[in-house]
Amino acid sequence: MKHFIPFEVTPVGEHIKDELEARGIKEKDFAKQIGIQAIQFSEIIKGKRGVDTELANLIGKELG
Repeated sequence: MKHFIPFEVTPVGEHIKDELEARGIKEKDFAKQIGIQAIQFSEIIKGKRGVDTELANLIGKELG
């Protein structure tokens, strides 16, 4: 019988926020770079808005 270790899922916004902080990029500046409103991006960071495939690709492309 396999034993599974439970884990806690980290919201995507937290990963993005950590990455931006590590690179010294302000959220509002990054939002402008990827072509969305700062308020929309803030909602993603706070976990109030999801990320679709297109936006995920934009974020990934911009962060490399």
